[in-house]
Amino acid sequence: MGKITGGEQLVRALKAEGVETIFGLPGQAVFPAYDACLTESRVLITLDLDFSDIRLYPPASHKGIWVLRPHTQSIDSMLTLLKGALGVLGTEQTESRLWVVEPGQIRIRE
Repeated sequence: MGKITGGEQLVRALKAEGVETIFGLPGQAVFPAYDACLTESRVLITLDLDFSDIRLYPPASHKGIWVLRPHTQSIDSMLTLLKGALGVLGTEQTESRLWVVEPGQIRIRE
């Protein structure tokens, strides 16, 4: 069996928490993923800062958006942020909320 890539680690960590994943490729529009999340009542997890604009994406209009803000866009940084966010799921809801997930903190807007 070959070496597990960082992307595969990320997918496994998410699936272990019951998260389905949609990956967009650099240069592709993110909107199809956003539309799919709306249609399927899913939370969108993204690095795209445009989704942190609650005027364009009002929290009441979706099941939740997590905008990840890692110091670096390495797999390890993103895994750390995701694990921190997943740990908060027991006490905070995602529906109708924007989560901005940064190292050491999560800002939540309704």
